Amino acid sequence: MNEEIFENGVNKFNLKNYDSIGSAAPRSRISGSVYTANDSPPSEKIPMHHEMAQQQNPPSYIFFNCETPATKFGETPIINSKELACFIKNKHKSQFLKLKKGVYYTRVMSRKDNPKSALGRGWENTFGESRKKELECFLRKSDMQFEWMENDVLKVKTSLVPAIRKCHRTNRETFFNSIIAAYTGWNDELNIGEKSVQYYDNSYIEKYFVDDILSYIENEKIEFEWKKGDVLMIDNTIMMHSRNTYVPPRKLYTTIRDYPQSFREQKKIKTLPSWDNIPFTHFGTWKLKYPKYSVKNAIKKGYTGIDCASDYNNEKEVGEGIKEGLKEVNMSRKDIFVTNKLWNTYHENVEDACLKSLKEMKLDYFDLYLVHFPISLKYIPFEDKYPPGWEYYDQGMQLSKVPMQKVWSQMEDLVKNGLVKNIGVCNFPVALLRDLLSYCSIPPSVVQVEIHPENSQQSLVEFCKNNDIHVSAFSPLGGCSYGQKNSLIESEPIRNLSDKYMCTPAQLLLSWARMRVITVITKTDDVKHMEENILHVDISDEDFEFLNSLNKNIRYNDPKKFTPYWGGFEPIHD
Repeated sequence: MNEEIFENGVNKFNLKNYDSIGSAAPRSRISGSVYTANDSPPSEKIPMHHEMAQQQNPPSYIFFNCETPATKFGETPIINSKELACFIKNKHKSQFLKLKKGVYYTRVMSRKDNPKSALGRGWENTFGESRKKELECFLRKSDMQFEWMENDVLKVKTSLVPAIRKCHRTNRETFFNSIIAAYTGWNDELNIGEKSVQYYDNSYIEKYFVDDILSYIENEKIEFEWKKGDVLMIDNTIMMHSRNTYVPPRKLYTTIRDYPQSFREQKKIKTLPSWDNIPFTHFGTWKLKYPKYSVKNAIKKGYTGIDCASDYNNEKEVGEGIKEGLKEVNMSRKDIFVTNKLWNTYHENVEDACLKSLKEMKLDYFDLYLVHFPISLKYIPFEDKYPPGWEYYDQGMQLSKVPMQKVWSQMEDLVKNGLVKNIGVCNFPVALLRDLLSYCSIPPSVVQVEIHPENSQQSLVEFCKNNDIHVSAFSPLGGCSYGQKNSLIESEPIRNLSDKYMCTPAQLLLSWARMRVITVITKTDDVKHMEENILHVDISDEDFEFLNSLNKNIRYNDPKKFTPYWGGFEPIHD
């Protein structure tokens, strides 16, 4: 692979190019947006850092391609800065609060690059400007302090830059800065690392604090060993990276990128780790009387998320509704987000089950494929019964002992083979999610569970937030989906509150869930209800907390209650 093939491959991600103006790393342009990874001497270890974190708006991704691996060493260590931020917040609270307010970086640069220094990028190359007056104008506009010294040497102090930031996608705090790189690596004949970074109050970073961070990094880092042709993509918003010393030769290319346009914050969608956008409102297809026409109407009314499952026994009709709906509104398949689910009898036949569902719906891929229940049932061939349901022929429920790790490995293969874009689970409690995260290679993007004010599942929602798993809610209106009398949607407090906002009780409950950054799945054959349910209502903090207070941990879709009907007893939440 040469640099042209590397750049063309990265371009297919549709990421915006990022200009490397302001970078401290000495690099040489190879072609287009491709540079050498770092021209600093092999004997210089590059400290752990986020790429260009000293900038107000740093890049989002950095790609590396190995043309020639080192004779020895030269690995690229990486570490999760979300976990590092949590460590600092718990152990060094006073420093954490200072870092949130920001830091200043100071660099002293000669005009030209110094290839003998790890900090060897001169000011001409750093700022892409050789004319002093124009450079001064740029620095003033960037709110940077500067001072000219002898022999065209320039001293620059940045504006106040946040050192603890929130990831745009996950909203998690990260240790996002160049403090370690500056403190330990900005050392040459012009710079002293310990004087290169200061807190917001102009006091210097403490040595013991840096040493403790370095110790944590040493214990927690993962080192990527290079082989010829390897490509490494680093999410610069949550991962720090460095470079070990090496024995030449070693040739790596790099290109730096920003987010794709589709990754911008939008109220109607949440961006998953895959960059796919999942709508906050899905149209559900369980128990629809007229699935084809209802799905078509839902698309015409603006729904871009469709939630399906093989167990719903309507895949063909839903697929036809999708096709006709897209045609009528002049949209294409890529404009909607389709979810399907793996049924319990196919835990050892995951790919076959997925292909069967795709064939039934006449689709090429699913945007999301979920394990429907953490309950494995004895296999029934498609030709004997499809969908098979809970009962093994006429013999009641028959369990099959399939480890979830085996199921998940097959789910990951679906992503690798291009059959699905994202994978996740349904009806998993925190304990099973924690176990899944301990062995997965591709983490679950979404967990779909029963959520409504009577079953808010706050602990699970918080756990998922901390582990970058999006939450989707089925039965968001509570017991009315199960023919429950005196259900939440009919209760006097909900009706009074919906009257206050001049909305329907359903709109109130769906909006409450969305305000928790949860996708809601709402189903109806009634076109009027379709129009109502997709509309959002902003609820006051006081009323939002009132709805939170209604939690009673009541589940209406609980396997321990309905599996005895087929001779089983399968609790999953106790």
